[in-house]
Amino acid sequence: MRRCVFKAWRRTLAGKRMMLGVLLALLVVAALAAAAPATAAAKQGPPWSDVSAQMRQLYDVTNAQLATIDPGYPDRTWRPSDPITRGWLALKAVPAFGIPLAYPATPTCSDVLPGDALYPYFEGAYAVNFMHPGQINGQLLWLPTANLTRIQAAVTTARWAARVNNYDLATMYTQQRIDELLARFPDTVGDPGGLGSAYGPVVAFAIEFGIIRADANGNLSPYNYATRIDTASMILHALKVPAAK
Repeated sequence: MRRCVFKAWRRTLAGKRMMLGVLLALLVVAALAAAAPATAAAKQGPPWSDVSAQMRQLYDVTNAQLATIDPGYPDRTWRPSDPITRGWLALKAVPAFGIPLAYPATPTCSDVLPGDALYPYFEGAYAVNFMHPGQINGQLLWLPTANLTRIQAAVTTARWAARVNNYDLATMYTQQRIDELLARFPDTVGDPGGLGSAYGPVVAFAIEFGIIRADANGNLSPYNYATRIDTASMILHALKVPAAK
């Protein structure tokens, strides 16, 4: 009789231990979920509430492609119309183009120093001639918070795409061809702003390979501020440029 009672007690104890183990496992999972960084939601990527099918069609990009450039925000938005800065371009374009990060002991500019999160991105971009600092009062500066125009972002990405794919911009376009490409957009017919003179072959290259595209009004709007989706699209289309034959 005592032996049977003992066996029943042992089975009950084993069951309690199993239940305790399951409970502890659940508590661990809950604790890990609570400790997850707030940015985890952003890493989930698309779909976003503010990137419409019409917008994706305009820029000829997919949600998945946009997510490779930027995962968006924890509130499930991508904020495509926000203007971008030089720092944003360095942070997104350098890894997208496979440009190695650089950590020189002596910084190129005084406004982005070792220890700054953007430092290896700017220095990596400079090392391969992708981005260059500006000169203000004789001082070289990265100006990481300065906004970029659409044409500045397009020229930067188009020059890189042309160089890595072995296109010779110096001989690739005649002035007539540059004018023809600019004439695709109502606001640059006849090149009233001298865009062809200022940027010539590189803007023609950017247009021909779809690196810069018309905005929602069909215009090139070269001197408007570049937005997140403008620039993400430029990077994505620059990656599609085929090698020169």
